[in-house]
Amino acid sequence: MTDISDASCFYLRTLNDTQYPKIEAELKKFEPSLSEDLEKPIKKGTICAARFSDDGNWYRAKVLNSLGKGEVEV
Repeated sequence: MTDISDASCFYLRTLNDTQYPKIEAELKKFEPSLSEDLEKPIKKGTICAARFSDDGNWYRAKVLNSLGKGEVEV
């Protein structure tokens, strides 16, 4: 399971998915200083990359909420 919108809308990654390893490889090379900023104002539902504080790795993320002062919840 990679995303759950609600009980009737969710996304799965299949075992033979050939795109997922490519996405993971690109995220390992991700350098935010070389990437474009998100379009302002950043809106709920925007797809982005976010660094997970527990392991320091970058992952695909979706903006859930604006926290103000340029911060968002993903």
